[in-house]
Amino acid sequence: MKRSKILVLLLTSVLIVSCQLTDLVAVFAPTATPTARPRPTATPPVARVIASPPAPTLPPPTAPPQPVPGTIRENSSRVRAEPNTNAAILDRLNKGDAVQVTGRNAANDWVQIILPKDPNGRGWIAATLVNLNAPIDTLPLAPPAPRPYP
Repeated sequence: MKRSKILVLLLTSVLIVSCQLTDLVAVFAPTATPTARPRPTATPPVARVIASPPAPTLPPPTAPPQPVPGTIRENSSRVRAEPNTNAAILDRLNKGDAVQVTGRNAANDWVQIILPKDPNGRGWIAATLVNLNAPIDTLPLAPPAPRPYP
């Protein structure tokens, strides 16, 4: 029995020492030193290249149509700012006056002419008052006159 007590005592002491030994190892063992983590930096956005479809090729610009010569049929024919009888009168032309016709309205009842007194200006005259050297439907449609105010 003495032997069993010694054995138990021996096992107990080994057990105690081994428990204390792990504590001692934990105390004296080198530990990893915490290092400061670098802060995340903002990464620049990645440029994405998006392939665009090729630009459509436009036909080369065409020269504006040449004015068609015409002659006024009646005296005191009114040239107006727009193709209607309520529009402002820009000029008056007499029978036999030569005009250059640049276009027509969609209804073919008015023609646009170059103002004789202002080569950069345009005016409208009733188609029935002009003898044209070409059929009226061969003239291009003229854009509406810009308004000087809203």
